[in-house]
Amino acid sequence: MARLAVEQARGYRDERRLIESLTRLAAVHVPRAEYDQTLSVAEEARERSERANDSHNWSISLSLIGAAYMHRGEYRRASESLQSAITMQRSLGDQKGLASSLNFSGLALHRMAKFSLAIAQHEESLKIKRTIQDVSAIPGSLNALGDVLRDSGQVARALEAHSQSLEISRQHGNRAAECDNLRDLAVDYV
Repeated sequence: MARLAVEQARGYRDERRLIESLTRLAAVHVPRAEYDQTLSVAEEARERSERANDSHNWSISLSLIGAAYMHRGEYRRASESLQSAITMQRSLGDQKGLASSLNFSGLALHRMAKFSLAIAQHEESLKIKRTIQDVSAIPGSLNALGDVLRDSGQVARALEAHSQSLEISRQHGNRAAECDNLRDLAVDYV
């Protein structure tokens, strides 16, 4: 459907819809682990949204580019793109987008062993998700925070974060997050 929307927007020469459709298509590729496609589509969305001065889609495309680089193991490139997205999302007041970008930024910083910065990014993401009541995303943030805390030697805090995440996951029937939490709690205890 996302590809069809892109084709139709191109056919109608509707730049606004094309930018939105490209951004959505790039977002479809991320959870499917299609990072080359994510980068290709998100880069086109970024270029077009920048030319159109569409800051909202520009920031989303930067975040998607950062997420793809993060998953590909290109942490510096991920961090650069995500920091640009974070700056834009702060200025736009896009709380949900900001929380997501902060979370991916925290993951990239964690992989670069910048633990204090990663913790700060995850804590801010978590605070925003709680404020906007994005309940389905809170366990992932707590879990990522717990992982960084553990790797930085703060095992007691890691156990607390993973335990909170497990409780919320169970309350909301989020079985995937529950599995992640159980695995990470086992690693914490080891």
